[in-house]
Amino acid sequence: MKPPIHTSDMVHRFLAMALDEALAAKREGSQPAGAVIASASGDLLSRGHNHVLATGDITAHAEIDALRQAGFAIHRGPPDGSWIMYVSAEPCFMCLGGIIMSPIETIVFPLDSPVGSPVDIVRHSGYLPARMARLAVVREPDIEIRERSRELLIEYYLVHDPDRARLLRNTKPPQDHP
Repeated sequence: MKPPIHTSDMVHRFLAMALDEALAAKREGSQPAGAVIASASGDLLSRGHNHVLATGDITAHAEIDALRQAGFAIHRGPPDGSWIMYVSAEPCFMCLGGIIMSPIETIVFPLDSPVGSPVDIVRHSGYLPARMARLAVVREPDIEIRERSRELLIEYYLVHDPDRARLLRNTKPPQDHP
């Protein structure tokens, strides 16, 4: 399936929703991460945020929460044929695994991982090559949301992982982005 056409307004709207979910996670005391699943035409399916510290469940990441909230509806598929997951930052390996096993066709995130890209590592590993070829990835399409996500994570990591906070502080947006 070819990747859907994204409008910048739609990308901004859904990434802003993912960031709102990240703020909800922060209010619960968890790492600020949020995710939204929508159809290519812009119909919202589900939202999720990190609940790890609030629940004590180490699998309660934002992407997994959004997939769980989607329930059976995600398997029926939208009328336009594809689901897009918008995430407040690049998914970790566990969440990427959930995305790979789901019918999500595109993932969009405003901030690359500062500690190595799970998407790139899995893509180059040879794991499920046909599925990985179908999974479209849109990185850092919205610089404003990127910086908001980055600052939110830096604030969290200054308390919980100062080394990662330093890595995030030292990352700069790619020069070829608008």
